[in-house]
Amino acid sequence: MATILSLTHIVFFYLAISCLLYSMTLNRKNKVVAAHCFFRIHPHCCKFVRVLKIVGDHQRIGGGLRAFVEYMSTGQWQILKLEDVDFSSSGNVDVFGICRLFRTISMDGCYYNDDQFNTFYLASPSLQNLSVGRCTSCKYRGLSTDASSLVTSSAAARFYDGITSRLLHGPAGLKTLFYRAEYGFPEDMLTNKTFWPTVSHSLATLLTLHMRVYSDTLNVTQKFITAAGDSLTVLEVIIFPESILPPESCYNLSASPSLQHLLLAETSNNVDIFLTPLKTLLLSNSLHRLQLYIAVVDGEFEEAKWKALSSILQDTKKFPTLTIHVYLYVWSIGNRMEVQPVRDIMDSIQEVLGKKRIEYQKCHVPRYP
Repeated sequence: MATILSLTHIVFFYLAISCLLYSMTLNRKNKVVAAHCFFRIHPHCCKFVRVLKIVGDHQRIGGGLRAFVEYMSTGQWQILKLEDVDFSSSGNVDVFGICRLFRTISMDGCYYNDDQFNTFYLASPSLQNLSVGRCTSCKYRGLSTDASSLVTSSAAARFYDGITSRLLHGPAGLKTLFYRAEYGFPEDMLTNKTFWPTVSHSLATLLTLHMRVYSDTLNVTQKFITAAGDSLTVLEVIIFPESILPPESCYNLSASPSLQHLLLAETSNNVDIFLTPLKTLLLSNSLHRLQLYIAVVDGEFEEAKWKALSSILQDTKKFPTLTIHVYLYVWSIGNRMEVQPVRDIMDSIQEVLGKKRIEYQKCHVPRYP
């Protein structure tokens, strides 16, 4: 009898898998229905599902999505991946409706304005890990100025009434935040007036902050660092090329005494970016890993700045547990002697700290973690 039941179970499972595979040839709505039928036949499979990936095509996702996810809410959802989803489409309202089920959300290549992003954030009370543009830059469309905003449209407003009334403060607290600025867009999301008030209250518990930004948003990044305060343990800041770094925008890390891992990278020969943060941070004994990615441009060597950096790095010998990795990138290939002064300074630091303290690498193409 047990054998017959096992064979029956296998047959039904095979039929369910066949239906699910067949659904791959159907349109988006029928895919959701077919997947829904699969989990109705085998509801115990729900508990094994952890990741939901939605790839948009700038069309409506389909009204069955929210019903499908709600049906599977008995499982332990963890990760929501959104790729190329256009939040300006009223059909994508279901995406916001299911955000509350996930702790980790990543967005790549998505389109949104400030209202749409804020609504997404407010609808995610369980959010702990947010990644924006890690693989593909998202497209921020600026401030909302018309009725196309999901928040201001009548259909979406009715849907969000229940959400925003209960979730005025959004997530209780983020643990990790990854943000990459958009390239080639006139305005970065960090510079609008609504983004910071929306997320600032969630930063008190932030443990890891990774920002890939341009120099004109460094002051906003500093606000993130300050808001996280002593909870921040991992900080990685990469300054994109073609950025002019004013000295007054250098980071001050005195508000991060618990920082254990620091990565600073610049790609435009702006050694200044390293001076202020290292001076204000190395007073703490908690730092145990330091990574610096430094651009070296032929013919633009500024000896005073490099000597200042050398002096700071030599002071790190006071911290025997601190590991330092320094990566030098040569952007212009010219006379070797033009880059030799940098090599000489790094070699002098190497002699003081020992070969195990600094890794010297000369590369032509930056490779960030």
